[in-house]
Amino acid sequence: MKKDWIALNSLKEELSEIKACIELAKEDNIQLKEYEMRIKELENQITQMINEIHINQANLTKEDQLRLIDKKLTELHRKHRMSNRQCKINRKKNTSCGVCTRKRKQLFKQISNKQVRLAKGLSKKSKLYKKIFDLGWEIN
Repeated sequence: MKKDWIALNSLKEELSEIKACIELAKEDNIQLKEYEMRIKELENQITQMINEIHINQANLTKEDQLRLIDKKLTELHRKHRMSNRQCKINRKKNTSCGVCTRKRKQLFKQISNKQVRLAKGLSKKSKLYKKIFDLGWEIN
């Protein structure tokens, strides 16, 4: 399909070049009929190519249509993954700089409450408690 478009664009470029040559030929009255014949041939080829491209697009099999849809979906998923990755990187940068998120503040408040801490099974010796307690001191 891309090859068809490339061929079509090359024909259009050739047509524009010949039209420019005709403008020069009109001034000199040289080879005017030859250029006009060539232009008609090129215009016919271009219209045929456009018709073939439209027919090919209309006659795509279901498998080809599914492949095209899959390509678009994979591209969307890739973009989504990249944006998520960037969000994660930014979040890590922010938290490493001491910026605390709302969830962490809530968790720290809960764990600093002795009843909640005991209910969750977090003794002062547990690793999670120490991490959060250290985080709390960094925040404050």
